[in-house]
Amino acid sequence: MDNKPQRAISKWKPIEIMLALLFLVAPFYFQNNLGGRGLELPFNFGIWLTISFIIFFAIWKMVNVGKISLPNTYIAFLAFPILIVISGLLAGIISPMEWYFRQLFIFIGVMFLFALFQYEKPKEPDRILLILAVSSIPHTAIALLQINNSSFMTGWYPQNYIGIPTGIFQQVNVNASYLVTCILAAFYLQGRQYFIGLSLPYKYIVLLAIGLGSYTVFATASRIGLLTLAVGLVFLCTAYFKRYRKQYKLVLLSFFIVLVAGTIAKDGIDKTMDKSARLVEQQYSDARWSIYAISLETVKQSPLYGHGIGGFLKAWSDEIAEFHRENEQASLPQYITHPHNEVLFWLIEGGILAILGISIALTSVLVVIYRLGFQEGGAYLALLVPIGLHTQVELPFYLSSLHWFVFLFIIYLILSHYSVNKDLSLSNPARMLIKIVSVIALTLGNYSIVDTAKAQNDIYEFVNQTAQPPYLNIALSNLYSVAYAEKLAMRSELYNAISLKDGVTIKKYLLWAENYVKLRPELKIYEDILNAYIALNDMKSNCKVVDDAIAIYPQNDALKKLNSDCVYLR
Repeated sequence: MDNKPQRAISKWKPIEIMLALLFLVAPFYFQNNLGGRGLELPFNFGIWLTISFIIFFAIWKMVNVGKISLPNTYIAFLAFPILIVISGLLAGIISPMEWYFRQLFIFIGVMFLFALFQYEKPKEPDRILLILAVSSIPHTAIALLQINNSSFMTGWYPQNYIGIPTGIFQQVNVNASYLVTCILAAFYLQGRQYFIGLSLPYKYIVLLAIGLGSYTVFATASRIGLLTLAVGLVFLCTAYFKRYRKQYKLVLLSFFIVLVAGTIAKDGIDKTMDKSARLVEQQYSDARWSIYAISLETVKQSPLYGHGIGGFLKAWSDEIAEFHRENEQASLPQYITHPHNEVLFWLIEGGILAILGISIALTSVLVVIYRLGFQEGGAYLALLVPIGLHTQVELPFYLSSLHWFVFLFIIYLILSHYSVNKDLSLSNPARMLIKIVSVIALTLGNYSIVDTAKAQNDIYEFVNQTAQPPYLNIALSNLYSVAYAEKLAMRSELYNAISLKDGVTIKKYLLWAENYVKLRPELKIYEDILNAYIALNDMKSNCKVVDDAIAIYPQNDALKKLNSDCVYLR
């Protein structure tokens, strides 16, 4: 190979620079937060800012060149968002803001996938996978600081004081599935011609990434992380067996590093994993079959177009009471917001129409994998394993946008083998209009991301009582944060009214909260309603609410106690 990969590293193409920023820089923005999902987690801000520029420059390039490049199966990827919109309209919009942001998440994902095709395809696409593999190093550095309860660079990354390596994602399994993807990317590269031509320093860096990443995955004690690591390596070794034979010493060394890292981490698992965290994970594991059974009953109530985006909790609450009556000994979680399976989640909220859209898109990817053959197709499939399997037991995409875009990037690598170019017959005014609209969209989008970051900080300071008046002013005017900020404001008003014995304000809260739980029966709101009735000394109404709440959350310990107290009042 005449073109030395190490020399080519200095010749960055625009898309390589932006993807390097996406993997190596963007996720490491941090500000104090309360946890949660989506833009409640600060690392997602940098991700979305970077994605917006990737899409923006792709649009400009497409308009200037007068051509659009697309995967052969582009219609399949348009089917998913279109069918989601249709199912949502048929089911009714339960939560407008959740509906809007979920649609936005999907549409921008598809736009990102198509945007990658507009850039000149790198001569060495494996170089981007090298960047992905190496990105595990800073992630593991943060995990190591967390394991050791370090105060080094306090305020620059999420800290916890119980030694759990949650990483920048602030969740063990999400951290594990990302690191496993990086490890598999490193193993994938060892079967590529590109990797053979790399100089030794780069190969050492890849081995370092494998070692640190493996240690962290083992230290998390994440079952989904360990499972996907094993499955992914089996897939890769099977597909690339002949290729690995050419440099079997390096591959064997990599496996040896994984085993050593696992051995070292195994001794420290009990010290680095909080026992209560393991018990919670075990509880969800035991309860998973019950969750699936209830979810399937929920699907039966509206199989075609589901219960609407944002309708999971209400649909779940309608079914769980009957399930518990028939299966009193069944294990159930004390609280749930997702059925811990992405297919079931979309079946419940989007019905068969949504699943049809997902199936069409995924089938088109599998067809391309099949066409690529056992060797190349199998290796690509291995890269999809960690995040793909993770979606079947948890909700990684809702917590981490990075997982969503890494998953789409791997799909791009697969689909890029079969693409088509189409001419764009645009007049000069049309081109100018598209450019102006894209600039406005970029400006407004980035402004909203920055404003949401400020809103989340506003919420954090309010909850931690460090805010200055006017309280929640930014959060209440932010489209993404307004719903949560309103709940905080109403709760604050309630407990202030309770302390002042202001019955009028308490009743005002009850009117709002009882309407709220009709659509979104959240456990925390029930808790506030119960406290409000206790403050009004209305125990009859209090016990009625206990009856409603315990039917939805039959395993909740606090509700069980309240229910036993109400026996004497019924």
